[in-house]
This record gives sequence, C-alpha cells and structure tokens, in this order.
Amino acid sequence: MERWAVRKRLRQLHQLLVKSRAALEQASAEVRDKWMSDLFFMLSCRRLIMLNLLDRELGTLGVTNKVGAFLKENAPKLAVVTDDKQEQGARMVADQVEEESYLKKELHDLLFQPGLAGRTRQMIVNLLSETEENMHDLDFIRTNLSSLRA
Repeated sequence: MERWAVRKRLRQLHQLLVKSRAALEQASAEVRDKWMSDLFFMLSCRRLIMLNLLDRELGTLGVTNKVGAFLKENAPKLAVVTDDKQEQGARMVADQVEEESYLKKELHDLLFQPGLAGRTRQMIVNLLSETEENMHDLDFIRTNLSSLRA
C-alpha cells in the first residue's frame, strides 16, 4: 500500500474516532443509568487514548489534523431518547458494538497491508488492543444489562 493511502486511511480513522468520542461523551451525560453512563465515559476515555496514539503516528507521517468546531455540532447522536430505559440502553450498546466491530475490521485490514513501517504496525496493534478491551466491556454490559438494573 502506498504511503499516501496509509495516511488517508489513518486520517479517516482519526475523524471517526473524534466523532465517536464526542458521541460517547454526549451519551454519557444524557443516559440515566449509572452503569451505562460509566461505561460510555470509560469508552470515551479509551477513545482519547486511541486518538493520542493516532495523532502521534500521523505527526510522524507529516499529516496535520485540524479538528474543527463543526464536529461538536455534527457529531453522531448515540443516545436515542425513549421511555423504556432498558430498550434505550440496549440500543445504545448495540450501536456501540457495531461501531467497535467496524473499527476492528478496518484496523485489522490496515495491519496486514504491505509496506507499513514497524512503528505504524505497533500503533495499529495498540489500537486493536484498545478496541478488544472495549468489546469485552460491551459484551459484559450487554449480557448483564438486565441483572444490573435489578
């Protein structure tokens, strides 16, 4: 894979993570359930770690990332307000699992591209491990969502 193509895909992942972090912070503030709020806050913190890793790597590749104020206004809304709290929590977790699966697939595809520098591969492995941790936490919440509310 050409160097410019790697930079382009990493820049796209960066934009996805920025939007995801904004949505997770918003969901953490809006959700009524303490368990869900803590989960979304923790996922938002992990997104920040992932963004820092990606920023460092993009800096070594010579890519400047200017995050505009429009992201806060146009951030995807993860929280869907419904009367049924359980349905709302399950829907939000399902949306987040879908996003994590997409991110994992993209990172896995990028990892096995020929011509990547060793430090870039290591950064992608670190991002994959963060994504795996997120998936484990989401699976725990998804399987125990009803029992945590009791």
